[in-house]
Amino acid sequence: QILANYSADGWYPCFGFGAKLQDNKTSHCFNLNGLPNPNCLGINGVLSAYYQAVRAVKLSSPTNFEPVIRETMNIAKACEGSPDNRQYFCLLILTNGLS
Repeated sequence: QILANYSADGWYPCFGFGAKLQDNKTSHCFNLNGLPNPNCLGINGVLSAYYQAVRAVKLSSPTNFEPVIRETMNIAKACEGSPDNRQYFCLLILTNGLS
C-alpha cells in the first residue's frame, strides 16, 4: 500500500520487460495490462495487470532495463512545464533476480 501514496489520481503506468509475448518475440518494454494505454487504476489494477501478464507471457532473458527506463523518462518529460512544478516521478523495478 506504500505505492498508493505516490499517485494523486490513482493511475500508475505499468510496464513489463524481459518476456516473450504472443508473437514469440522478446520484449524489453510492454504495457503490463496488454492495452494500448499502460495505466492501471489503483494497486488492485496494478496487481491484476501483473497476474494477467504472468499468465500471458513467457519470461525471457537477458534482462534489459534500458527500454523501461527510457519510457519512464519520456512520461516524465511529457509533463515538463506543467502548472505543478513540484511534480516528481518514481520508478519501481521488480525482478525475479535472474538475469
